[in-house]
Amino acid sequence: MTLHNRLWQTLTSMVVLLGVLLWIPQAAQAANETVTLEDLRVIDVITLPTVRSARDIAFTRPKTWQVSGSSYIYVEFQHSHQLLPNRSYLQIAVNNRTVKQIPLTKENAERTVVQVPLPVAILKEQNTLSFRVEQHYTDKCEDPLDLSLWTQIHPESKIVFEYTPTLPKVDLADFPYPIIDPLGYGSTNVRYILPDVPTQNELHAAALVNVYLGQASGAGKGLVTDVGRAYYQSKENEHLVYIGTPDKNPDIDRLVKAHAGNQSLSNGLVILTTHPQFKNRGILVVTGNSDEAVLKAARFVSAHPKESVMHGPVAGVPGGWNAKKAHSNKAPRFIEKDTRTFVQLEIPTQEVHKIYAPPIVYRVPVVTDFKPRNGKLFLELDYSYSPKLNPLFSSLELRLNDISIANIPLMDESGETNQHAKVPVPTDILKTNNEIVAQFHLMPDKYGRCKNNYEDNAWGRIMDTSKFRVEGGVESLLPSVGLLNRTGYPYSKTDNLSDTHFVIADEPTQAMIKALLGVTSRLGRVTNADTDLQFGFSMGKDGIPGNKNIVAIQNPKAPLDVKGAYRLDWMPGATAIRRLVLADKPKTIQVFDNGDGAYLEQFMLGGENVVTVLSATTEKGFAAIDSLFENDKLFDKLQMGAVKQISLLDVRDVNDVNIEPFHAERAPEKRGLWDTLMSWLRNIPWAWVFGGLLLLFAVLILLPLALNRIRQR
Repeated sequence: MTLHNRLWQTLTSMVVLLGVLLWIPQAAQAANETVTLEDLRVIDVITLPTVRSARDIAFTRPKTWQVSGSSYIYVEFQHSHQLLPNRSYLQIAVNNRTVKQIPLTKENAERTVVQVPLPVAILKEQNTLSFRVEQHYTDKCEDPLDLSLWTQIHPESKIVFEYTPTLPKVDLADFPYPIIDPLGYGSTNVRYILPDVPTQNELHAAALVNVYLGQASGAGKGLVTDVGRAYYQSKENEHLVYIGTPDKNPDIDRLVKAHAGNQSLSNGLVILTTHPQFKNRGILVVTGNSDEAVLKAARFVSAHPKESVMHGPVAGVPGGWNAKKAHSNKAPRFIEKDTRTFVQLEIPTQEVHKIYAPPIVYRVPVVTDFKPRNGKLFLELDYSYSPKLNPLFSSLELRLNDISIANIPLMDESGETNQHAKVPVPTDILKTNNEIVAQFHLMPDKYGRCKNNYEDNAWGRIMDTSKFRVEGGVESLLPSVGLLNRTGYPYSKTDNLSDTHFVIADEPTQAMIKALLGVTSRLGRVTNADTDLQFGFSMGKDGIPGNKNIVAIQNPKAPLDVKGAYRLDWMPGATAIRRLVLADKPKTIQVFDNGDGAYLEQFMLGGENVVTVLSATTEKGFAAIDSLFENDKLFDKLQMGAVKQISLLDVRDVNDVNIEPFHAERAPEKRGLWDTLMSWLRNIPWAWVFGGLLLLFAVLILLPLALNRIRQR
């Protein structure tokens, strides 16, 4: 081989290798997501009884997922040993198409695992996963309701999505998408980029946007926030929200020049784009040429209903535009002092089918004290049921917090529609968060012991015209931090937070701002405004109204003074004890400062409004407040009482949640040879490899050339 051919072959190999190196990062963008049955609101074993039954479960395909064929459904099941394998089977279906039929044999009667490919070609944004059984225990005379007829799907079953993130559509008409994907799973991570020293208006703007994002994410999904001051601090799993003027942040200035051109900033400007590096992450810019314009832009982008002029990637606030001061018309989604219909509580009409119908579960917050003036609570149900039921064995049972409170017989063999029942609710077993279970027991009248063609057409329905009726004199349970957990009470009494005022300390630290974002995330997720957000905002001890519900975030050594009504501080001395001063009358609270901890306190102001104070003496303490408010499981455990001391031990497990990637993207549980190879290739330091190849090139090509020249001499 000539030297020229050798040189050409080596260069060709290097070009091919370089192409491989450039391709590997692109090919390695795939991610995966495990969605459990619990994520799909199935919290217990699915039991499929009788000769024929089914269970449908809804699931979604997020907008920015291109789902790959390696996705699969993981099913754990078991069944009765009495079933005949030649006549009994379990079907797994997606969107009413059977993807697997499994004979129920002696070999798989015990806990069995199957892995079924997910049919990605038929997936839509909204999908249905179905489990269906046909099961028999004899070929002769069979009781279709025999207790030996059962199959169970275990809660460990799940859907494992393998997908490639795709570029989202960017249009302010669809905002808050792509920052909030209504079809997504898991938490949404958002980093706010704020000025080094944010003004009151800029912090107010950040709070407005964050409440709006919280409302869009909904109560069932997390919104995890962070604070930064520069673009380079962002992570791959985060969406970005820039708040501020271009002169304070060069990134905002660059984004405005790139996307808005010569558009005016005088009245406020909103930009929606994608991350330059992580293309499936969104960037929202809320800006203007003054902090007043920034606040106006935040009001504009969080308007309810959405402004018709807000479309495309850029929208300037129209001249003369102002937020509407309308009061929210929506009734709070909890029971306080007034009667609430199921519609007002956002509980839809629900219908269940089959003889062994699944329970209907309602989670109903109650913030009322019924004892002082002999208050009463009634559940007034509107219900219907199918014909051909046996009145001796059919009923509608009601359970409150695992205690049976009523059993309504279903007496008419021809069925009934729009029946009404008034059930007294025992107030002594009520909690702040209650679980009410409506269980239809639907037994057929004459099903026939040997009817192999037996059809189960039983059904029961509870209408959304049902209501909880409050009678007599009642009072709220305020002040109590335990009322905050599911409801955000009393701040959520108006869904647009028009009766709420936020207060943050002068010159707040980054940890204080994070705590503010955690609180507004929570209040956004438990409210759903139908008008523009209306809450107030101030810094320091000035400008705090005395006629609003107040959330204050501060250092306890800087007393909070609301028009002379009350003051909070620490008592002097060796042991730091919390002290509340109401109308200049000291009241000592026996809570001690433990150094790194934080405090969540509630107090009444003038008998009408409540003040919630979030305080800490260290940055770690404020971080604990943020973690508490952004973690559902911890927050739901808040106990009744005026003071909650938040120790770092309370939130020790929350840090893992806060750093969990967006959509919980994790490494695949089962890795094949190709996945392992790709993972290994991605972790190789390619800069060193390329340098080594250059050195090898020098040895193989340049060295022989040099030796050849030496020989010629």
